[in-house]
Amino acid sequence: MDKQATDKQTSKGPSAINATVAELIAVAASMAAGFEAGVEYHVAEGRKLGLADEDLVVAANVGLKLRQASMESTVHAAKGLLAPGAEGEAKEGGCGCGHGHGGCGDDHDH
Repeated sequence: MDKQATDKQTSKGPSAINATVAELIAVAASMAAGFEAGVEYHVAEGRKLGLADEDLVVAANVGLKLRQASMESTVHAAKGLLAPGAEGEAKEGGCGCGHGHGGCGDDHDH
């Protein structure tokens, strides 16, 4: 983050997001995404800006909680779809994996 991040103005006045806050957000986001290189980079940048390791740990834990919540939600959905007698249907338009309406692993021509 550069000095410009600390000097930005919003239409309502000074921004609450300065360089150190932006690095804390980036640490949390990198953790949530499971982006190891991002965590390493933003922890180092945060330290350069004078952030305490305790604050960086708090940010990392926020991201970890988000990642865990996302995974738990996905596991819960999969269990519901795969439970005996459950009849899950693919969402309209597929899952976004690029395999068309058939979904992941569908080798049929579309």
